[in-house]
Amino acid sequence: MQQSPGRFGAESELVEFILGITYEIWEERGVELIRRYYADDVQVYALSGLVSGAKQVVDDTYAMLTAFPDRLLLGENVIWSDEGTGQLSSHRILSTMTNSGDSAWGSATHRKAQLRTVAECLVQQGRVTEEWLVRDTLPLLRQLGFDEITAAQTMARHRDAQTQSWLTRAAERTASAEDVDHPWSAFAAGLLQALWVSGDQEQISRLVAPYAVAYPSPLEVVSGVSGIAAHYRARRAPFQDAKLRLDHVAAQRWARSGHDVAVRWSLVARHGDDYLGVAASRRDVYVLGVSHWRVLGGRMVADWSQFDQVAVLAQCL
Repeated sequence: MQQSPGRFGAESELVEFILGITYEIWEERGVELIRRYYADDVQVYALSGLVSGAKQVVDDTYAMLTAFPDRLLLGENVIWSDEGTGQLSSHRILSTMTNSGDSAWGSATHRKAQLRTVAECLVQQGRVTEEWLVRDTLPLLRQLGFDEITAAQTMARHRDAQTQSWLTRAAERTASAEDVDHPWSAFAAGLLQALWVSGDQEQISRLVAPYAVAYPSPLEVVSGVSGIAAHYRARRAPFQDAKLRLDHVAAQRWARSGHDVAVRWSLVARHGDDYLGVAASRRDVYVLGVSHWRVLGGRMVADWSQFDQVAVLAQCL
């Protein structure tokens, strides 16, 4: 397979670097370039399982392309922050693809599907040293015709000791540590607490525009503040005693007076009611989520929030 020479490196601006290497690796199928753009000891955090080292990232990318050989990764936005020792990007991606090969979920279905992912990458000296990968596999499984409970059972069986240790540590940190400090932290904490923990309607109305639109998945749109409030009411209903923490916040200007805001957040809660057909287990679960918001006049006007519902379900089994 002809490889791209690798056009992006330490001299590239961060947004160009992120968009460029994604295109080279996926669209141009330069998978081996991962060894150039990712640190040898890179750590990728995902609720479905940790990935350690560039070699495993390469292997997982080849496996994804075997299952979805026409997969495209279309960048929707990159929101970033300067972290002192590096820069941390939050890259929202829409993927279109056809399941033409076998995958971890089963035999090829030859169905077309769309998937939204947010990849947060810490970039230091032109290489990705850490990544937080958040994608909701539930809409993908349903588009392909696979059963989510079966997929969650498989995920739970294959959860290794490294992933379980990380889940435990992340949950403990979420319950005890303070929010990351950023000029947008107060807004982000207020909105996430209202949507995911308290359900405070007054707070939601104060922070969400009447005409706001949420995009929970590539195939789902929720319009208006009342619709968004109802959507999150259903999302939080299966969980009790929730605690939420901000892990990363970034913001850039949008248009003249608006902002695009990215928030990576963690939530711990108890599975206390039916969730995706699974009765209350009373088990504690950890949620790794990312929200991209467009904010105008002090209110959220668009919401792209992601977490892996199947990986959360796997913790309930």
